[in-house]
Amino acid sequence: MSDRKNFDRATQDFADDLAALREDIAKLSGTVSGIVRSRAGDAADQASTYYGRARDRAQRRAYAARDRFANRASSLRDDLADRASDFRDELADRASDYRDRFADHASDAQERLGALGSDLETKIEKNPLTAVVVAAIAGLLMGMLSRSF
Repeated sequence: MSDRKNFDRATQDFADDLAALREDIAKLSGTVSGIVRSRAGDAADQASTYYGRARDRAQRRAYAARDRFANRASSLRDDLADRASDFRDELADRASDYRDRFADHASDAQERLGALGSDLETKIEKNPLTAVVVAAIAGLLMGMLSRSF
């Protein structure tokens, strides 16, 4: 009986040790889960911090790029406006030069026509018969030409 008692006690001790081991494993599992949750939370916080920093850095770079683009566009617009103004001024100068040249040529032509008219009048006054013959021949030629066309 003593063996049986010892066996029962050993079985009971084994069962108590097994229950204690299960309880220790459950506690250890809870502790490990807590550590993992804590580390996961820390990792999530750290990831969120890194994401925020990256987002802020990307946003600053985007704003800087936008500002550089705006400055370049403004500079280009100013350059184009200056070139357009220079082109307009050059065209105005050339137009003024051509107008002056045309006015000079028109004035010269008017003077020549006036002189030619005066010369013709003088010749007609000196030789009226020749003028009538020349006019008649010119009329005859014009009449002949108008019939052929």
